[in-house]
Amino acid sequence: MVVQADKRESKVIQAIPIAFVSAIVTAGLLVVVFLDNPYSDANGSIKPTEMNRTLDRIDKGVEAPCDEWGRPN
Repeated sequence: MVVQADKRESKVIQAIPIAFVSAIVTAGLLVVVFLDNPYSDANGSIKPTEMNRTLDRIDKGVEAPCDEWGRPN
């Protein structure tokens, strides 16, 4: 975008599209970083609540709600 800048336009008008493209690229990279770490302690991340409950059930000897292939009983 900088290469195609028109010298007749003001610098503010030229900076606006560059800022938008920069913001979109930055937002995309932040989404990739967030999705690359789904179990972090951030808002919207996956919590291991159900896995902890399942492990507690296994430790207590409760029968699993599914067979060895993962199909519900």
